[in-house]
Amino acid sequence: MTKTTSYKMTLWFAFILAFISPPFIFGQMDIVSREIRLFFGLIVILLLILKMRKIKTYDLAIFSCIAFFLGFEILRGISEQSNILSYYAVVVVYVLLFITLRDNELKKEVFLKLWIHFAYFMSISSIIMFVLHQFTSWNTDFLHFASHCETLLSDLRYSLLGTTFVKNFGFFTMTRSQSYFIEPQHTAFYFTINVMLAREINKNGRHKKYLFCNLLAGLLTFSVTFYIAIIIIYIMRTSARKNKSQLTIMTIALLLVILPLFIFDEDILFTLFGNSLSTWNISYADRVIRTLNALDILRSSSVFNFLFGHGVSYTGDADRALSIGFFHILVERGLTGLLFVLGMMGVFLRKNFLGCLICLLYLFAFTWYVNYIFWMGILALWAGVSIAKSETLDVNKLGAVANHGELSPI
Repeated sequence: MTKTTSYKMTLWFAFILAFISPPFIFGQMDIVSREIRLFFGLIVILLLILKMRKIKTYDLAIFSCIAFFLGFEILRGISEQSNILSYYAVVVVYVLLFITLRDNELKKEVFLKLWIHFAYFMSISSIIMFVLHQFTSWNTDFLHFASHCETLLSDLRYSLLGTTFVKNFGFFTMTRSQSYFIEPQHTAFYFTINVMLAREINKNGRHKKYLFCNLLAGLLTFSVTFYIAIIIIYIMRTSARKNKSQLTIMTIALLLVILPLFIFDEDILFTLFGNSLSTWNISYADRVIRTLNALDILRSSSVFNFLFGHGVSYTGDADRALSIGFFHILVERGLTGLLFVLGMMGVFLRKNFLGCLICLLYLFAFTWYVNYIFWMGILALWAGVSIAKSETLDVNKLGAVANHGELSPI
């Protein structure tokens, strides 16, 4: 077995681990137990360790931080050990993947190529599934998702290509594509990462096809966060080109999208939309209550709990889950846990301000930091930027050599 084949096998195990873990629908299936995920996780970690060639002082510092936080949470005993181990397994796999990819351009290209192939499949299948479920009565659950995923919502439609979430607006029904994720916002973040990555895939016009597929698939999730993210991406890239007129137009458009979401209270929305709002099931009031609950917990926390958290799934005296991923990590793992996540994100996206901004935006939507697939997406984005910079440097070097040759006397 060649080194490249062995590395590809390792990556396949890593992708399988991601797909049988939340937020994918396969992670909700009864037949995919914690023991199976543990088995794949140990295999991936072992294979990645065997692939490591050099360990820098910087790497040792990261692993020391991980070991400290892991041991500290276990000793405190305020969270279930399965929750603790699953979270730090995600972190360890992410860091090991980064170390494996860091100094090897070929490995970056192999990883990125595999990610792109999966992204094409996910986006195209998501588009096809939307068309089938929106315009036909097709609802054939060949994989028996409904029977294996009892915790999922009841208003889902199934197919071999994944699931869709049906939203009834009173006068019409809209299908929101979820692909193989359990919620549209998870799907939206996945496609948002791919939209950002599309810019770095610039060979033979391939980035245009990749951008189109992932942009359309993301739009069909009908996720407000996705629309906001796309506008931000466009504004940032337009401003980089110093096109002030387009920047002004897009800034106004962004404000028109965001302001109604944060200014209008529920009474005004009911006045504007009448009964269709309750049919639409937009629970702004419920979100506000859960957010206030998180703020109450943080306000009444001791200094120690504010720094190190109250434990996973802690909701105080309320029986409502916390609404925002940002508050989840502050309440559950404290300020140090938040800084740890932001530190990892910043280290690997330190020169990609747009990537950091979009990740922070989605951190206000849900707890993506506990999922393999999104950290792998950040790695794909980092690898794409790294490869693009290397190609630019190579082109510049060739240009310099060519110019030098033209100026040299014959």
